[in-house]
Amino acid sequence: MSSQQSRTLSAEEIDRLSSVYLKGGRAEESWAFDFLRINGMRVEAEVSMGQVSLSGTDPAGFHLSFISAMEMLSQMTVVALHALSGLEEKSRELWIRDASARFARPVRQRSGIVLE
Repeated sequence: MSSQQSRTLSAEEIDRLSSVYLKGGRAEESWAFDFLRINGMRVEAEVSMGQVSLSGTDPAGFHLSFISAMEMLSQMTVVALHALSGLEEKSRELWIRDASARFARPVRQRSGIVLE
């Protein structure tokens, strides 16, 4: 689609083009940290998937979604900031003002997912 084109999509067209994963498949997923390591201002963690949502449009099957990856990174930040503040349990809400992420390649394994 060129930047000069204009188009309004109907609800039915939007539905046909929408991600099944975003419309509910992601609710089927579960994941957990295997560990989280804090070394100064560097935080790294390893995550394993419990349940996954498989894409009908990805012939290779499972791939970690952007949404799940950002959720993992957000939770890693919450845990690390509470730990660095000397807290033993989550007792405050955090506001993540700025965030950026780089995803070097698709993640297809369900365990040993490395975050840093």
